[in-house]
Amino acid sequence: MIRRNHLLLFLGCLFITLIFFQIPGSAQLPQPDSNGDYRRRDIHQYWEVVDPDPAGLNCRMPRGCTILELLDMDTVNCSFPNRSPFEYDVIGALQTGQQFKSFPTNSSGVFLDNNNAPWLFVGENYSGGVSGCFVRANRDFVKPINAPNIKQDTALPMTITFVEEMANIIVPDRNTTVSAYGGELRLYDVHIAKIFEVTKYMCDRFRSRSDIVWNYRAGGGSIRMGAFNVTCAEANHIASIFGRGKPEITNILYIGEEGYRREETFDIPILNIVGDKIPQWLDFVETLSPVR
Repeated sequence: MIRRNHLLLFLGCLFITLIFFQIPGSAQLPQPDSNGDYRRRDIHQYWEVVDPDPAGLNCRMPRGCTILELLDMDTVNCSFPNRSPFEYDVIGALQTGQQFKSFPTNSSGVFLDNNNAPWLFVGENYSGGVSGCFVRANRDFVKPINAPNIKQDTALPMTITFVEEMANIIVPDRNTTVSAYGGELRLYDVHIAKIFEVTKYMCDRFRSRSDIVWNYRAGGGSIRMGAFNVTCAEANHIASIFGRGKPEITNILYIGEEGYRREETFDIPILNIVGDKIPQWLDFVETLSPVR
C-alpha cells in the first residue's frame, strides 16, 4: 500500500510537472475562438500573415486619418469604430509569410468594430511593406508568433529622447569621425542616418507631423554637434532614394512635464546604405548643415 501511494504521488507530481513545464510553451500564444477570431484581452503584438490569397491580405485605413485620430472620438470621420473597417480604403496588402507588430488598444490586443469583429492594427511591418492600417484578426488571415529574432549587428550605442516637440540624439563617442564598421561610413554618417530613419518612422506613424528638430550631441552629451531640422518630405525623399533595409531595435524615451517619463521600443527599418550607395550618402551628409 505504501509503495502504491508513493507511485500515485509520483504520477501526480509528474502530471503537474507536465502541465506547468510543457503546456505553457504552446498556451502562451493566443488561441482563436470557434469562429476563428482572436479575441484574447491580454496583449500580444507579434503576428504572421497566413492568408494564401496571391493578391495578399488587404490592409485598410481611412485615407487622411492616423491611429491617434481614430482613437479620438471627437475627430470627424476618423473615429473607431464609427463604421466597419471593411468600409475603409484598402491602402495596401500584406503577403503570406510577412511578419508584423501590432499596436494594441489600452485594454486589449485587438480592436472591435461595430459588428464585434476583432481587428489588428499593423504598426510595424518587418519586411518594410505596408503598415499603419487594419487587418482582420482571424486564423484564416493571421497567426500569432513569438517575437522575431531581429539582428542588431548594425546598431550603435545612442540615446534618443523626445522632449515635447524636440528630439535629442546623444552618443557616447567623443570622436565621431572614426569608422563605424571598419569601412567608409563614419560614426557621424550613421548617426545622421538614424536621425532620418526615426524621422521617417515617426512621420509615417503620426501623419499630422511635418518635421522634427534634432539636437545631436556627442561625448555623452558634452559635445554639441548641432541642431538639424528634418522635414517629413525630406525623410521620405531620402528613404525613396536609398531604400529601407532590415528593422533595427530602437529605444525612445519620452519626457514631459511634472516628471513624466515613458520608454518605448520600436523596430525601425534602417536606410539601405550599402555598396555604391555609400559614396552617395557621404556626399549627401556633406551638404547637410545644422540649422544652429
